[in-house]
Amino acid sequence: MNKINCALRYRCPKSWDELKKTADGNIRFCDECNTKVYWIESDELQNYAGSSKCVAYGIEDRCFVGNP
Repeated sequence: MNKINCALRYRCPKSWDELKKTADGNIRFCDECNTKVYWIESDELQNYAGSSKCVAYGIEDRCFVGNP
């Protein structure tokens, strides 16, 4: 398992598969909060810390969605 040094400030209860697909395979849309969700690699998580972007990433067979 990859070590993550950044926790999610908000963890979304939705999964990546529940989000609406867009033309870009790395971006989905959440109808509930009207927000784009960006798929990132887990080692990129710290780069998004403090941003207003919602991200999704996977570690092994688990997926996390939220704001870092």
